[in-house]
Amino acid sequence: MNISEIGPALGAGFAFWRRAFPRVWGALLLLTVISLAGVAEAANGVSAGWVLLTSVAELAATVVACGALFRLALSSESDRASPPGPVGLQWTRVEWRIAGAYALTFFLILLIALAVVFVILLLIAILYIGMGAGAVPAKGFLASPAGQATLWLGAAGGLLLLWVLVRLSLSVPATVDRGAVQVFSTWSLTRGRALTLLIIAILLGMPIFLRLGLPMLIPNGIAQILDDGAASVALRCLACLLGGLVQLPILAGALSFIYRRAAGTEVAT
Repeated sequence: MNISEIGPALGAGFAFWRRAFPRVWGALLLLTVISLAGVAEAANGVSAGWVLLTSVAELAATVVACGALFRLALSSESDRASPPGPVGLQWTRVEWRIAGAYALTFFLILLIALAVVFVILLLIAILYIGMGAGAVPAKGFLASPAGQATLWLGAAGGLLLLWVLVRLSLSVPATVDRGAVQVFSTWSLTRGRALTLLIIAILLGMPIFLRLGLPMLIPNGIAQILDDGAASVALRCLACLLGGLVQLPILAGALSFIYRRAAGTEVAT
C-alpha cells in the first residue's frame, strides 16, 4: 500500500478548489441550495412525493457539479474533457455518462448488499433448524449465537461494500476523461491505492459526518441548552454548506490528481 500520495493529493485538492470555485460556483451553489431545501423539508415534515422529488433534484445537481469540476480538472489533460459551461451549469453527454456511472455503481452495491442480507438470513435459518428455536430467541437476539453471527457477517458485509466503493472511486474522473462510462474498468486504477483513497475520503468526509452522525452524539446537557432539534438542523445546514461549496471541489481535485497518476502508470506499464 502506497500512502505517499495522500499529502500531494490533498494539496492538489485545495489548490484546485481555489482555481475551480470562481469558474463553477453556479453548479456548487445549485447543489448547496437543493441540499439545504432537503434539510428544511426533513425538519418540517413533507409528503413522501416531495421528498423523492427533492432527492432526484439533489442527485441531478450532484451530477452537474461533478461534471463541471472534473471537466475543469481534466480539461488540460484530455481533448475529450471539454471545459465547463457558464459558472459550471451544463448538461450534455458528459453528465449523462456520469449519471450512468453512478447508476451502475449503485446497482452493483445494491446487489452486494442483497447478497449479504441473503447470507445472514440463510445463516439464521440454518441455526434455527439445526440448533432449535432456542438459537434464535425472540428476546436478547444479539446475545444469542445467531445474533453474534449476524453482527459479524453484517460488519464483514459493510467492510466489503466500503472496499468496493473505494476501488470504484475513480469511475467519475475516468468517465469524463475517456469519453465513455467507466466503472469496472477503473478497478485496475485503484490497485495499491485503496488505503490512500479511503484515508482521503475520511479526511474530507467530515461534512457527511456532521450531517448524519454528529447530531446523535450531542450530549444531553448541550442538547437541552441548544434544543436538540434546532442543533441538529443547524449542523445539517452547516454540512450542506461545507459539503457543496468546499468538500466536493477539494475531493474532485484530489481524485483527479490520483487518477492522472494512476492512468499514467497504467499506460506506462
